[in-house]
Amino acid sequence: MDTKPDKQLSVPTSLNDLSLLLDNRQRFNEGYPAFGQISCDDYYLLNDVFNALSQAEQRNYYLWLPDNTNLGDWSRPYQAIYYTNVVLDLLPQIPVATHETLLRDRVEGSALFYRAFALYELAQAYTPAYEPGKALNLPGLPLRLDPDFNKPSVRASLEATYAQIISDLSKAVNLLPPRAEFYLRPTRAAAWGMLARVYLTMQNYPQAVNCADSCLQLQSTLVNFNSLPVTASSPMPEPSANPEVLFFSTLSLSSIFNASRSRVDSFLYRSYKMMDLRKKAFFIQNADNSYSFKGSYQKRTTYSIFNGITTAEMYLVRAEGLARQGAITGAIGSLDSLLIQRIQTGSFVPTTVTSATEALDKILIERRKELCFRGLRWTDLKRLNTTLEHQTVLTRIINGETYQLMPGSPDYVALIPEKVIQLSGIPQNER
Repeated sequence: MDTKPDKQLSVPTSLNDLSLLLDNRQRFNEGYPAFGQISCDDYYLLNDVFNALSQAEQRNYYLWLPDNTNLGDWSRPYQAIYYTNVVLDLLPQIPVATHETLLRDRVEGSALFYRAFALYELAQAYTPAYEPGKALNLPGLPLRLDPDFNKPSVRASLEATYAQIISDLSKAVNLLPPRAEFYLRPTRAAAWGMLARVYLTMQNYPQAVNCADSCLQLQSTLVNFNSLPVTASSPMPEPSANPEVLFFSTLSLSSIFNASRSRVDSFLYRSYKMMDLRKKAFFIQNADNSYSFKGSYQKRTTYSIFNGITTAEMYLVRAEGLARQGAITGAIGSLDSLLIQRIQTGSFVPTTVTSATEALDKILIERRKELCFRGLRWTDLKRLNTTLEHQTVLTRIINGETYQLMPGSPDYVALIPEKVIQLSGIPQNER
């Protein structure tokens, strides 16, 4: 790399410089670990497609086999974290004029949000499920909280990892603006939404409900699928014009998710009723009568998966959290607020249940159907596998061999790349 003739040319010296440092789509909105989406049960591969995969880590992730070669899924989020640390480190050193107060708050809030988001996405791939009362004794992530890359990396506990995520987001909600000038930037609603997602992952359901409520008070619009061209090849609105998108982000590119390769899980497809417009909006029939996914909120024709935050997700978080607390009326009300926007006009029938258990079961089914191919199924599997009544055994059949992933298996956690282990000396995940 060429040496800069003047060191100040490479060091941000103004709030605008820091803002521009954060306005980088490739760094902060794209490229999050795809391990969980590749490994989950949203889809399956035919033998010829699997055998044609050129990347070993994709084949290994698909069959839940150990792989410690994928450096990108680890390094990209940590690169994002490094840049947020640069911003947070320089921010106190930059004079702020009176008219720049809101800009300063947005810059700090954005940096905190991005750091928390990157840590969360890393945790879904490289740490075990969060279980209350156990997380203090489970391995978490190296918490890099300043830009000095010479400091040694040390794995924090899972409890400390999630505490850092919560801390960053809790600060961000008080700093970020209610609305963003540019759709790729985080907002206060996005921070509340991310907090709701994190608390749901932690099985802290009362807090998940509170945060989802706070989010929906700021932004609650849902797209009525009756207004969409559901039979089109790409029926979803552009993310910049989609009122459901609270924060836009995608997983790293994977050729597995080319519509010509991945086939939608048949049980998942059959779970949609005929009048459910998601059945047409999300899926397209193939020549062999299987189905492929077409309902991405990303809209662009690439192999990456949208894993951002939406208002629809918040209705489901609130519904599940209320059901787990026995608030059946509120839970079903939140669920039906979503479903009425997804069912063909004139065909919606309000949900009826006789118990909190039945309400929870129905909500989890709808969560599965609404949030497929969003990078969320893996986290849900890990979380729900901690209770006997919602455990799932995953099965793949490739080249005549059957592979299974059992609840609680260490294979739910990706191996840290061997190069990282060699350079840092941090302990590897168990196998």
